[in-house]
Amino acid sequence: MTVLHFLETISPFAHKKGWIHWESGLSRTLTCPACHTTQSMKTKRSVASPYSTHRRYRLYDCTFCGTAHFPDVSAPVYEHRPPSEDEEKYTAPKKFYVEQGAGFESMIAPFFWARSPSIKTLLEVGCGYGFSLDFAGRALGWKALGIDPSHIARHGAQELGLPIMDGYLGADTELENMPFDLVFSSEVIEHIADPDPFVSVLARAAGTKGTLLLTTPDIAGLRQERAVEEIIPLLSPGSHLVLYSEDGLRACLQRAGFTNIEVTSTGETIYAFAANDALYVDFTAPIDRQILSRYMQDRLSAKEMPAHLRTGFAGRLLRLQTDNGDYQAALKTLEILQQHWKTHFGLDLHAPDTIENVAHTNQDFDEYAAAHPFNLVIVLYCAGILALNETQDQDLALAFFKACKRCYAVMEPVLTAINASDLDSRNLAHEAALLCAGVLTQSNPAKAISAFESLDPFLIQAYADRYEKTRLEVFAAAANSGDYASAERLRPAVEAVLQKGPCQDDFEHAAAMGLAMMALNYRFDRPDGLFWLQKALNNAPDGPQWESMRKVWQTQAAAYGTELLVHGGQPAFTRKRQEIRAALQSASLTPKDFAIAEALGLAYMDDQPHIALAWLERALPLASEDHQAVTTARIADTHTHIFLQAVNAGNMDEAAKTCSAATGMANVNDDPGLHFALGLDALNRRCDLAEAAKRFALVADQHDDPALSVQGAFHLAMVQARNGNIPKAQQTADTLYSAANPNAALVIQLVGKRQAELDAAIAATA
Repeated sequence: MTVLHFLETISPFAHKKGWIHWESGLSRTLTCPACHTTQSMKTKRSVASPYSTHRRYRLYDCTFCGTAHFPDVSAPVYEHRPPSEDEEKYTAPKKFYVEQGAGFESMIAPFFWARSPSIKTLLEVGCGYGFSLDFAGRALGWKALGIDPSHIARHGAQELGLPIMDGYLGADTELENMPFDLVFSSEVIEHIADPDPFVSVLARAAGTKGTLLLTTPDIAGLRQERAVEEIIPLLSPGSHLVLYSEDGLRACLQRAGFTNIEVTSTGETIYAFAANDALYVDFTAPIDRQILSRYMQDRLSAKEMPAHLRTGFAGRLLRLQTDNGDYQAALKTLEILQQHWKTHFGLDLHAPDTIENVAHTNQDFDEYAAAHPFNLVIVLYCAGILALNETQDQDLALAFFKACKRCYAVMEPVLTAINASDLDSRNLAHEAALLCAGVLTQSNPAKAISAFESLDPFLIQAYADRYEKTRLEVFAAAANSGDYASAERLRPAVEAVLQKGPCQDDFEHAAAMGLAMMALNYRFDRPDGLFWLQKALNNAPDGPQWESMRKVWQTQAAAYGTELLVHGGQPAFTRKRQEIRAALQSASLTPKDFAIAEALGLAYMDDQPHIALAWLERALPLASEDHQAVTTARIADTHTHIFLQAVNAGNMDEAAKTCSAATGMANVNDDPGLHFALGLDALNRRCDLAEAAKRFALVADQHDDPALSVQGAFHLAMVQARNGNIPKAQQTADTLYSAANPNAALVIQLVGKRQAELDAAIAATA
């Protein structure tokens, strides 16, 4: 370390810059402790440590394997034994860990990934308090041994009754049952500057047949966009020396000689299994909740137990039962906590309004620990869920959720002051805040909106989906209950979300309905109301509520169509045909709806005649005697239009359906275009040469459309040739291609290149 590098770490105001500061620093030539690559490493972060008031430590990144390390931080002395008179200063940290801080399920999850009948002995190195050791012995029946030099391990051995050796595992340490079927070391390797000797002694303890299991924080979780309280457990500045990548940890295990290695990561924690024998790991295997629940209940049944341990087991069991939906059992566990906490803390879980209802200031960690259980936030959240879903007492649920928020607001600065965090409590406190707004929608939508607007802005990013669902929920409650003034505060944001696509769930359907009601009844914007009604009712769930709204949609669409016809005529109506048609598609129409049905038919006549025909046919039974003849004629016109399109597109099936109507129309109106289409249909589909000749002759003889006359004459000659009438065919061809033909220029343009084709057809028939 050069003088410049040392000076870079000096900062009189180290803590005022925050626990982590994203800033570049001087590069250094270092060797990566994980992959052993020596290189010039860059640093992008400086980190404060609670162990040093005036220094900030830099984290250096290995570009080869992605591991990062603090080269200037020394490992704490874990085997330190405080004098008995100072023992109380370790009470609060232990209490936090036992009651809440220990990630119990993350500790035991790997046991289920590697659980097999062959595992009968376990050595946990750096077992700490010993929760995972205790679970393995009591719940899984393994013969478990721990080794750890720390004071927390000494307490765990006493309070849980565990075989934990006081000290370090060395190269010459001999233990009973060695080698072990499973050697486990969780969250230890990151505290060691040089991992190789440590991994070597672990490999020795596993032997040639055993499996080594390591867990460590994942450097991939260290991202600038994350909240500081999420990063602090990963960094643990002054305690963690190396932050591994998956590749870096794998390199350590390979150097130790392991031949079979399996590594995975949750994004927060890396899990690595290593063995020289066959390795069977299923990273998807879940924790057996029944085994875990029985273990917790068994532990909680003990009559004698330290207060913090009973609090920890009861809180974890309550969370497990609540998450599993075992609400009756959870209520019994909650009552155990009520009696326990009433005695030790004076807390009354029967009266959540009384918990933390007075602001606390300048409370330090020890003071907080003496007055509170550290899992109070979790328990209050679970109690709120039980009140909401089991006892269905919304007022009590709201009181629990509010207490949950208050308690986290008190606890969070206490933990931050000691460079600690409790993400689980934070997550449930934020969830409780969202649920407060949700519960209020049932009784006071205006207050629900105010509660939503007062939410921590952090929720917008960290809980984006849940945040949006709550916004939709409280908006819908206000808008659909008629409190439009309150709902207006959220309307622009809700519109922005729902504009993106169709409604995906009940929350979005209800919010779209609220937007429709506001547009119709508050902003008096009928087109916008129809837009939101259509969105709300598209794929809406069944039920009388939605059926009644469908009738509102139909009524409003009909009224809108009438307005358009009155004020803008058919052109204005046609521009909005889609919205009106969607609403009335399944409506039961009455004679008063005739004008709308007819207008829809006319609106689609030019480009979508099938739709036009359907609406004109729906309009006909509604028409008065004065309108029936006109509507009938329009239906015939539409059949003709469809026939012409079918013939031109070569759609024989469609042509067959409408040929009869087209023939009748042609005979009445003497339309040359229709005669020509009927000729083509007779020639190509019906193979009726006489009918084709008749139709083409009518087209050739007319003078209103010279271009069509030329086409008619050419097709007439072709049909006459196919029919064996050579003289007639030759006469028609000669007349067509004669220079004296008044349409000679059109003949050259339209069928000039086909004269040889016609001559060949005549010659072939002759």
